Amino acid sequence: MKHKIRLTILTAFLLVPVLAKAGDGYSRNEVSLSYGQYSIPGLVNTFGAALGSAFQPESGIKASIYGVLNTGYFHWFTQGFALGCENSYELVGLQDHRSFYASLMPSVKCRWFYRPHFALYAKASAGVLFQHTSAGESSSASSGVSFAAQLTPLACEFGGKKLKGFVELGMGMEGLVLLGLRYGF
Repeated sequence: MKHKIRLTILTAFLLVPVLAKAGDGYSRNEVSLSYGQYSIPGLVNTFGAALGSAFQPESGIKASIYGVLNTGYFHWFTQGFALGCENSYELVGLQDHRSFYASLMPSVKCRWFYRPHFALYAKASAGVLFQHTSAGESSSASSGVSFAAQLTPLACEFGGKKLKGFVELGMGMEGLVLLGLRYGF
C-alpha cells in the first residue's frame, strides 16, 4: 500500500514541470492557499448528526465542521491550460468522534475567459484520500485510504499579475465554496 501512495505522489510531481518561461506576460507557475466549506466528508457528517438528532432528540448529537484548508501548485503550459497538484486537509467532529481527512490530487485547470486582472476557469482533480478516525475515550481508531475528487465548473480569479484572489464553486474534497490567494512566479 505504501508503494502505491509513493507512486501516486511521484507521478503527481513528475506530471508538473517546474521550469518557468519568462517574457510572455503571465506567470507560468503558481502556488495557492485557500479555505473551503462543505466538503463531502463535512456534509456526510453534518447529515449524519442531523439524522441522529431526528431519531434521538435527547442524545443532542452535534457535528463540528472546521472547514477545509487547501494548498496547491499549478504550471501553465498555455494561458488556458495548466496541470498541477492540490492537497486538502479537514478535521470533522461528531460527538466524541474526530475524523481527519487529507487528500492529494493531481489536477487540470482550463481558463475559458482571460483578462490581465480577471479570469474565469474550470478545474477537475482526482487522487487519493487518507482518513483517520478516533473515538474519544474508548481509544479506538481506524485509518483508511480511498478515492478523492473535486469538480469545479465555475471559478474566478482577480488581482494583479503576481498576487491574485480567487473564488471557486464546486463539489468534492475541497468544498462547495472556496476562497483563497494565489501567487504566480
